[in-house]
Amino acid sequence: MDLGRRVCTARAPACGTCPLRPGCPAADAGAAEFPVLRRRQGPYLGSMRQRRGRLLGRLARDGWALAGADPEAAASLVGDGLARREGNRLLRAA
Repeated sequence: MDLGRRVCTARAPACGTCPLRPGCPAADAGAAEFPVLRRRQGPYLGSMRQRRGRLLGRLARDGWALAGADPEAAASLVGDGLARREGNRLLRAA
């Protein structure tokens, strides 16, 4: 978290001091050409981040959730390897 707050900032990225510099696509493309560094993050309330976080919290707490409760967030977690489907249930990734 500190890396994003102190080194990899949108306004003034300090690529020269970044420990992740060798594999960074933003540094390779140049900060001005890398649009992800320039985009502001949208509000958290109601966002996919919030929905995924809620579902991940349920999986961490209970070990499962209904996959149909939020199918888009469930598909996103499965796609990222953070969860797996078994029938209509979503389970923690093994």
